[in-house]
Amino acid sequence: MLENLGLTTHLKSEAMYGEWYNSAGKRHRWLLQNSRAIFDLDKDVHSTS
Repeated sequence: MLENLGLTTHLKSEAMYGEWYNSAGKRHRWLLQNSRAIFDLDKDVHSTS
C-alpha cells in the first residue's frame, strides 16, 4: 500500500500531514488542512527561481 511508496501520514486533529521521498531521495512534506492541500512544505517560499 502507501508504505511501499515511502509515504508516511499522520492524523492530527483536523490536519493531516506526511512526507514522501522522490527518486533522488529528497524529502517532500505535504499538509492537508481544512480540505486545503499544501504540498512541498520544504520549498523556500522566498525563492525567486
